[in-house]
Amino acid sequence: EITVGTGDGKRYLLLSQFPIDARHHDSEKVIILTDITDMKLRLMHENTMLLNKTYVDRLTGLYNRYYITDPESPFYSSGDQPDTIALLFIDADNFKAQNDTYGHLAGDDILCELADCIRESIPDGACAVRYGGDEFIVVLSGDHAYDAQEVAERIRNRASELDLSHIGADAKLSLSIGLVCGSPPLVELIDRADRAMYTSKRRGKNTVTAEQGDIA
Repeated sequence: EITVGTGDGKRYLLLSQFPIDARHHDSEKVIILTDITDMKLRLMHENTMLLNKTYVDRLTGLYNRYYITDPESPFYSSGDQPDTIALLFIDADNFKAQNDTYGHLAGDDILCELADCIRESIPDGACAVRYGGDEFIVVLSGDHAYDAQEVAERIRNRASELDLSHIGADAKLSLSIGLVCGSPPLVELIDRADRAMYTSKRRGKNTVTAEQGDIA
């Protein structure tokens, strides 16, 4: 398969060659180039759609939990995981009460607002995940891991400033966030960050708790 750059994009060609004399493979050959661009683009589109169905949360457009828990996902495809990862475990405070008060559609709206808040607060290259319900995870690697506390506070502050008056007069959003830094496996970091998040809950909610000894 050959990729050729053109003025209007890339073309994908399939090169086939056959010896003129089948009895002598080193004889002169017939070379056939077949333009497979349409087929290639269709397959790429179908593959993207499949990945989206598998690893993207339909409500918020963020990645879903399988993106960071399935070893076959693109998250692990590079095979080169960083030595240090910072992980934020984010939980919306009192979400169930607001969901019960304003209804499930309003609850979905709050989750989408929170997803946008997270998306706008994290650096390029960070991974934002809706882990389930009103729980979200952000994975920061490389130099960004050292900015984890700042990123967590930015998310928390933006969430508290969201105008949710279109949902209800008393609708508001605050977050309890747990922060850990360490080396993979990710499942252990998630568990530790979850426990740090519950410490934030016990401290009165609307706060960030970093596991002792973490990068800040």
